Amino acid sequence: MIRCANCSLENPETNVRCQQCGAALANPYRDSPDVIQAVAVGPDEGVATVIPYRNVNALIAYYLGLFSCFPAIGFPLAIVALVLGIRGLRAVRANPSVHGTAHAWIGLVCGSIGFLLNLVIISAIILAIVASSMQ
Repeated sequence: MIRCANCSLENPETNVRCQQCGAALANPYRDSPDVIQAVAVGPDEGVATVIPYRNVNALIAYYLGLFSCFPAIGFPLAIVALVLGIRGLRAVRANPSVHGTAHAWIGLVCGSIGFLLNLVIISAIILAIVASSMQ
């Protein structure tokens, strides 16, 4: 609680002006560097480090990269994972507070593996169709 210097009324710390007289309240904690740091970092900074929800491109690239290893459906997923992984890395480079470097790299690596794996599978299917039609 903050006591008003003008009328001595106890006001909540969130008030900028007194509820009774309207005088400006001086909050000693409002301008503290610790409070500013806590607001700037935010209470969910730990969560944002583990799950980079601020970097949607990296997060989607991560999941698409993992799912791109499935045969047949993985080929388009791998392409999108590669594009979004690159965009996620660019977002981290532009603003490091969004996090997601590891997720973007996992999306790129798994997307590359999924792309190559599906390319081999599709090539084998095409070769089998061509070979069976020639007989």
